[in-house]
Amino acid sequence: MFDGTIRSGDKQEALHCVPFETLSIGNIATLAAHNINNQIWIQSCIGAKSPVPGGVWYEFGRPAKEYKNHWEAFEWLALFTKCVSDSLELCVERGEKVGLTYFHRDFATHMRSVHGADPVFQQWITAFGKGNTYQRLMAYLTPDDFRIPMATHAEFLWSQLHAADSDEKSLRRHLKQPVWGEILPSDLTAIKPAHPPGEARDRYVVTAYVASLFEWIFSEGIQLIEPHHNKDGIIIDEKLKNLLPKQKLRPPQFYTFHHEEYRTAIFDRFTTCTTGSIKVGDVVELRRDIETRWKKSTQRWYAFVSDTWTTTTGFRELKILWLYWPEDVALCMSMKYPYSNEVLLPMIGLMVVIFQ
Repeated sequence: MFDGTIRSGDKQEALHCVPFETLSIGNIATLAAHNINNQIWIQSCIGAKSPVPGGVWYEFGRPAKEYKNHWEAFEWLALFTKCVSDSLELCVERGEKVGLTYFHRDFATHMRSVHGADPVFQQWITAFGKGNTYQRLMAYLTPDDFRIPMATHAEFLWSQLHAADSDEKSLRRHLKQPVWGEILPSDLTAIKPAHPPGEARDRYVVTAYVASLFEWIFSEGIQLIEPHHNKDGIIIDEKLKNLLPKQKLRPPQFYTFHHEEYRTAIFDRFTTCTTGSIKVGDVVELRRDIETRWKKSTQRWYAFVSDTWTTTTGFRELKILWLYWPEDVALCMSMKYPYSNEVLLPMIGLMVVIFQ
């Protein structure tokens, strides 16, 4: 649904909660057009039934201030859709196949060569990576790596290209590029199925190592497949032998205990016994509090310091995120965990190695 003011000539009318189904982006696969200014339309359910050929469409104008942030995010995606279509058009003209790796660097390079002089395009490509969505990932990506938004918005991109396909402008070769088989959830054909249709296993196949960790809780859902018995008891591709480190494989070491043994469970874990000022980013160690409901927990507690401040009375206070040992979390009834130096930060589901 949309709210807004429509204008036609010198007339205008306010609309509220108008349902719409169709979104159309113009200048698709048109290399001569460098942006999508005045090229985004929607069609309401009633407008689609209009006797006018093609129905009635509403062209997007300026957003209200309440929608400004949402509009800017969508406008970025809309121009990304046009650029993807342009890059596919360029590659189709050259007879090149496009896979996801193309969007690592070549996509940005080609689009700069085609649209680089356009100020709208310059603002668009500069904005990539500055939003909250990608900010934390950019440390691992190059500024020209568009694989994440390509995979994230695959269905939207494909649907817009499919809608733009027509007799006047055929996009069939664009829609048959290998990249869609890599990212489109409904048509993932890049990796062939391991089994013919109807012959897939009804349980997950796991190695002996994974089974030793989870068989006690997922026994009915996993199937242990033993490797062929050779010298090391493991199958290794001949081509990979020279790439593997020359070391003897060792069986995993586990520490286990029953949940009733909390009171006496003491493991040889690292502690610095360091004292002094505390700053944001520190991990602090606290003695177990026997007066709380967690009095059956392990001997020491740890927490990540996310903020510090001094109260008006001079007391130093900390804002912390609790870190949990594996035996402190829900799967403690018969815990099997291979690493005794890892703790869990439950808020983001992340296992973090803090002690070596």
